[in-house]
Amino acid sequence: MNYIYKTKPNYFTIIFMFFASIFFAFLANLLVPIMWQIHNPGKNLGYIIGYLCLCAFVVFSIYAFCIAIGYRIVYLTTSELIIHIPVIFYKRTISLNNIKNFSESEEKFSYSKSVFSNKSYTIGHKTIFLLDNGTKATLSSLDMWGYNELIKKIHSQIRKAQ
Repeated sequence: MNYIYKTKPNYFTIIFMFFASIFFAFLANLLVPIMWQIHNPGKNLGYIIGYLCLCAFVVFSIYAFCIAIGYRIVYLTTSELIIHIPVIFYKRTISLNNIKNFSESEEKFSYSKSVFSNKSYTIGHKTIFLLDNGTKATLSSLDMWGYNELIKKIHSQIRKAQ
């Protein structure tokens, strides 16, 4: 494949999330025998808290595993943008001529929502491509290394194509 630019997956995030999924699954596995031992009909509060912790560990484990396997590699050729998720064998090819519009925004993490203030941190950037057929394609800086360089090259390729 002859491409202009290829992004690299964020290996640190992939490895961290994979081990986080194993860690939370391990904690959930440790909690199950403890839950069987503390089942006492007179003390339901400990039982409820234990099951809430167990559910939280399972949810965090599944979430971390999904992030670990959902990394993207994006190829930019002279005429196409190819989004590839290798683990789940997903490949989407977008012709640069079919991109009608695109918008860029910041991805923010809100840590305080109140009536008077909305405090948040910027954690990354996101580009949404609107295609001719009405569908959208999204690229996020959290998914890959080389996001800024990729977006610059996409801008220049779209200008050349038009």
